[in-house]
Amino acid sequence: QCSNPLLSTCLNDYSFYIESYYYIDDLSLYDRGYYSGSARCARDTFICPGASVIIGANIPDSASYYWSPPTALSCTNCPNPVATPTTTTTYYLQKQLCSFTTYDAITINVASYPSPANAGEDKKICPQEITTIGISDTAAIFTTYAWSPTDYLSCSFCPQTEVNINTKDSVWYVLTKTFCDSISTDTVLVISESCPSYTIPNVFTPNEDGVNDNFSIQIEAYQSFSYAIFDRWGLLMKQGDIKINRDTTKYILWDGKVNNKPATDGVYYYVIELINSKKEIETIKGHIELLR
Repeated sequence: QCSNPLLSTCLNDYSFYIESYYYIDDLSLYDRGYYSGSARCARDTFICPGASVIIGANIPDSASYYWSPPTALSCTNCPNPVATPTTTTTYYLQKQLCSFTTYDAITINVASYPSPANAGEDKKICPQEITTIGISDTAAIFTTYAWSPTDYLSCSFCPQTEVNINTKDSVWYVLTKTFCDSISTDTVLVISESCPSYTIPNVFTPNEDGVNDNFSIQIEAYQSFSYAIFDRWGLLMKQGDIKINRDTTKYILWDGKVNNKPATDGVYYYVIELINSKKEIETIKGHIELLR
């Protein structure tokens, strides 16, 4: 029977039901996280042998890191690895997040062990004379120097220094050279010895007052000397050969007399020949004024 009597033709009720279809799609976005910017390495640097250094300067984020070469690195895929190279090495960094790829590099210079301390050859000098000990050393990085004692030195922390010993003492100097964790020492002897010297006055007053009555010469470290004194016309007033006594430094050349008679006031001339320990002769010519 028809459920609707108004219809002239009865149809099955189910024929009026219409089916509908809905098609749904979606898109998922995944947040890779914070991105801190371009790849960053630390600055190029020098290190001591066996030392370690952090070579990255990156803020950790969601990017991927690739370090090469892998030699002596604590990790190759972390932002800031620790490097302990045994030789000078350049490390390269690639940082990547999605399609963003950046690069950087750092060179770690490993200092080489220098030569050991060298204080130089032993020296002999005269008092007040200046000499140099030590050697010029170019291996300055990570290297310090210390001289002991510091007496008479122009620089106590330099590889090479000047010495000016103002006494007759001899000094042993010790040079300590420190490089990273390595220490070496060397010694040098500086001998201060009496050296040939003389002092000659230019006037004397032989008036027997006990002050400056003689023409004298002050001599040190010569073996012997000879002398001759002349007047202005070239006449010989006095001459002599003297072997130097080690306990004496002052020698009288002339008392101002000729044949036991006082010489006249005026200018007189001398020639002195000094002989050192090497038998070398040093000739000195000059004049002396006699005043009473």
